[in-house]
Amino acid sequence: MAVYYFGSTFGKNRERLEKETSSGALVTNDTVFQIANSYLPFGGVGASGYGRYHGYEGFKQFSNAKSVFTKPPMTTYPYNKVFPPFTKDKQSLIRFLIKYLQCT
Repeated sequence: MAVYYFGSTFGKNRERLEKETSSGALVTNDTVFQIANSYLPFGGVGASGYGRYHGYEGFKQFSNAKSVFTKPPMTTYPYNKVFPPFTKDKQSLIRFLIKYLQCT
């Protein structure tokens, strides 16, 4: 299980999540890149953590290292159009892109 946090990369809430929760990963301001990064361990805690893999962490699969991935929020165009809050304008753009990408 991963914990996904959207907000300030520095602050008490994020710090508490990292120190006071038990999870396979803590990801800040993203939902995908920790999976794509082959240097971070991937897997959960307990039974769901036994299959950790990726690079060196595959050798340490029975340890319980927590991967921590932090990315600053993307606040510039066009990146800010795919993250919450989803206003009506953002929803329209996303629907258009879905239709456009399905046709190509």
